[in-house]
Amino acid sequence: MPKPLIIPKTVVALLVGLLFLAVRPFVLQAGAVDFVDDLGNRVQFDRPPARVVSLVPSMTEIIYAIGAGEKIVAVSHLDTWPPDAARKPVVGGFFSPDVTAVAAFQPDMIFISDLHREIITHFRGTEVKLVCLTTNSIEDSFSIISRRGALWYRESA
Repeated sequence: MPKPLIIPKTVVALLVGLLFLAVRPFVLQAGAVDFVDDLGNRVQFDRPPARVVSLVPSMTEIIYAIGAGEKIVAVSHLDTWPPDAARKPVVGGFFSPDVTAVAAFQPDMIFISDLHREIITHFRGTEVKLVCLTTNSIEDSFSIISRRGALWYRESA
């Protein structure tokens, strides 16, 4: 069995710092953010999201890691880390989020997977921003962390 890859914290901190610098083009002016998510959706807004539903546990963890966990109003039942995420209201499972329950929280942003077709269909064309950021590698993870930091102007988190 191969040994797990262990990356020293200083290397991770350096890489994250460099990626935060790379994300600066996403921030156009004070309060404006503009980027394209992994489904090709252009995400634009003038102020940080205040009411977020996160249907993807890894994304929930990243939001907490950058210090924006208080913006999350609801999660899927698989969101158990950090412990505060497990205390958030639940809007269904990862594979079966309840559209009505999600809508009831009046989110301004929903973090989704490309598997959340019903959510995409329901909220596409509304004021709610749908954001899909997939992770297939360590590089993807750093990119996602950078983009998440830019959403709440917490690039140095």
